[in-house]
Amino acid sequence: MASSPRMKYDNPKATVDVELPDPLKEKRRVKYSTIVFSIAMVLSFVGIVKYEDANAPVVTSTLYTLRRSEKGREILGENIQFNSLMPWISGRLHSGRGVVDFSYTAVGDKSTATVHFNSRVDPELKKFVVLDWSLTTPDGVTTSLMDEAFLPFVPQNKEAPTSRQNY
Repeated sequence: MASSPRMKYDNPKATVDVELPDPLKEKRRVKYSTIVFSIAMVLSFVGIVKYEDANAPVVTSTLYTLRRSEKGREILGENIQFNSLMPWISGRLHSGRGVVDFSYTAVGDKSTATVHFNSRVDPELKKFVVLDWSLTTPDGVTTSLMDEAFLPFVPQNKEAPTSRQNY
């Protein structure tokens, strides 16, 4: 007795005896969930972008240089750091385009100040030139750090500028 091969769809289709819920029935809940999700996504995006800005090499370089600066320690005191765990870096950080212009708030043992750094690529030299590197205290006094021995993001005469090598 030879058996005939079973067809793939010989079984009867499954049926659902329970009525499926209508997702649009609770419009208020759907709107609320969509709004909460959208706000969470926007806040996450802003947090990621600001985290990347705070960890940019030029920003960390300015903070490191500020810690070494005599004028910076005189104004802010010791233990110079960002004013918060997630600092707000305002301005432009386009080192690839040759434009670096940003500010952030730094705090030390003595005081708080806004750090401003502005640098552009000189078209002839093809190197960054620092235009402004200063501290502004809450009472409005601005102190230039341009006459310091070391400027962030700009190599000294003995140092080679940072560049990407093609390997």
